[in-house]
Order: sequence, then structure tokens, then C-alpha cells
Amino acid sequence: MTRRRLVVHHATTYRYREPVAFGEHRMMFRPRASHDLSLLETRLEIRPEPSALRWIHDEFDNSVVVASFDAKAAELHFESSLTLEHFEVALPDYALESRARTFPFAYSGEELSNLGEARRRRHADPAVEAWITQFLGADGGADTFFLDAGNSRPTWDTLVNFHPRDMLTIWDFMQGVGTTKWLADGAGASGYQGATLQINAGAGSSPNELVTFAGLSTQTAQFDLTSGTTGGLDYLAVTRVS
Repeated sequence: MTRRRLVVHHATTYRYREPVAFGEHRMMFRPRASHDLSLLETRLEIRPEPSALRWIHDEFDNSVVVASFDAKAAELHFESSLTLEHFEVALPDYALESRARTFPFAYSGEELSNLGEARRRRHADPAVEAWITQFLGADGGADTFFLDAGNSRPTWDTLVNFHPRDMLTIWDFMQGVGTTKWLADGAGASGYQGATLQINAGAGSSPNELVTFAGLSTQTAQFDLTSGTTGGLDYLAVTRVS
């Protein structure tokens, strides 16, 4: 474990053609202390000086500072300085529960209530898809992946390094109703083309999800598709056989 001292400086200035009145400003400059992060020193400067300044915790326990102003001004300036001590480790130690090593498996009721809407992605963004491909890749073992076809808009995801015995589980695929179709090989984002599976989860006439297995072809790689229900949740499991 390495101890590292960091200084974080943030400054924002708003300038106006003439003096204006300011509404309430809510700012999140202060990180939460934890077992690997200590907050040593803080400084916050606001010009013009607020008429009232108060610190609160939001629903996620973040530290939020709320500033109110009485006077008008042609410039509003915020400047924050933090001195932190961070204890770094080479790699995070995220243990995979034994029940998650085989498919399918279901989240517990408590887990589902905590995950809530976090399991659903509302807006597809090509830039986000490209960023995800840096992390959504297997390491050579029998890996597991999850996607959710119950999005309000169609999404296109990419998997890299999808090896034999790796499995992708797509939730909200209605068994006996949902349909799948392999598109022509070579679809996908530039540099990440490959075998692409089009998925209609069964909730409508349009595809809910497209998944590209980068670098693979349906001519050279064999996939097994199995649908079912576990824990009250419908799923489609895609396993690379060879």
C-alpha cells in the first residue's frame, strides 16, 4: 500500500455584462473520507461573500455546501483547495461470489431493491460505448457479463476478448416471446467490428439491444443461445462454445 498526498485546486468564475442577482448555489467540493482517503485540509473562497453558507448531507451522504446571496455583482467566483492523503493499492480486491460464477443466477431481493434503476441505461451514447469497451473485456477465463434489454431506448454494446466458455446474460428477455437475429459479420464501431446479435426482448416490434462480439465471426466462432427464467427474472444467455 502506497501513501500519496494530493492537492486538488478548483476555480470557477462567472462574468456578466452588468450586476445580476444570484440564486442559491449548491456545490460538492468536499470528498467523503474513507478507509483509504483522509481529508487533511480544506479551503473555500467565494466572491462576493455569501449572505449565508451552510453544509448539509444529501440522500447519498455527500457533503454539499449551499450558498445564498443578497448583493448583486458582475462577477461570481468560487475557489476550493483540498489536501488529501490517499492510500493506494496495486489493484482493487473485488471478490466474486461463488453463486455468480455460474449462470444463470439471480440477485437477492435486497440487492435488486438497492440496484433499482441503476440496472437500466436510459440513453445510448456512442462515446460512452467506446469508453466501455476499454473495460468490458474478458481476461481469458470463464467470465460472466450482464446486459439489460429492458431499456427505454435501443442500445448497442460491444464485448471484446469474448473467449470460449465466456457467457453473456441479457436480462428482461421474454422467454417464448423474444427473438434474436445474427447480422452480417463486420458490424459495429470502427476498430471493434465483429459478430453482431440483434435482440428483440419481446416488449415491442423494434430491437431492444444489439451486441457486437469484437473480432469474432459467426463463421469461425460458435455461440449457444439459451433463454429461461430465474428468480422471477427472464433472461437470454449467450455462451461462446468455440
